[in-house]
Amino acid sequence: MMFGGNMRKMHVGTLRSLRTYLMGASVVALLAGTSAAWAGCTAGDSITCTGATVGEVTLTSTGTVDVTKGATLTVGATDDAALGVTSTGSSSGYTYLGTNATVIVDGTISGNQYGVLGNATGFNYAYPSTSLNMTVGATGQVLGQTAIYLDAGAAGYHTVAASLDNSGLVQGSNVALDYDASAGFFFVSNDATGVIRGANGAILAPVGTLTNAGLIDGGSGSAYAIASLASWPVYSSSITNTGTMTSSSWETSICNPPSERT
Repeated sequence: MMFGGNMRKMHVGTLRSLRTYLMGASVVALLAGTSAAWAGCTAGDSITCTGATVGEVTLTSTGTVDVTKGATLTVGATDDAALGVTSTGSSSGYTYLGTNATVIVDGTISGNQYGVLGNATGFNYAYPSTSLNMTVGATGQVLGQTAIYLDAGAAGYHTVAASLDNSGLVQGSNVALDYDASAGFFFVSNDATGVIRGANGAILAPVGTLTNAGLIDGGSGSAYAIASLASWPVYSSSITNTGTMTSSSWETSICNPPSERT
């Protein structure tokens, strides 16, 4: 089924406001699955990838990752993701030092299981514990079985939230955007040249505000399956579509599963 043409809006919940508490100095760590990762990416407060990089690059505290036009960032043999963004915590839980990451993609990020993985590995009072702010340019690509996956890792004070502004290609051989509990996207903006595509569903993660002027193709699944009512810290709020949202499935292009209805 296809959902396109005139602007449409759907109110389906409440969007929580973004609040991120950061304390102390920012330190960026670049960890590589293989030593080859250092060949294409520089380390520091700002990581820039300009060449061919093999091996997972991991951002463990606030900073920027810039994958420039023509650059490639791909997984090593034992890596789950080409790019990982995470926050740590303490055993006592009394830490507000979250990770606030800016990721700019004008080249290609290509993972095996995940292209980009955002998670939270420790008990952390920052809201969200991990904040992933992504911009994919017109020449940018994010690829994987799941292109972007958000996973808080545990219940309680582990939260992961992202934003995505896409003018390029975000594509999953399974799903484009997916999540586990206590995670979601504050907003997804798919511009006129943007394509978000998944063979078995495009957007299965909760999205606070979804704006589409390009193509969201769910393949054999939904273009957007609203799965947010039990997905704190993000609750779906609105959908604005002036592009095309399509699915070849018996499901609708925009699906509100019975378990998510009120």
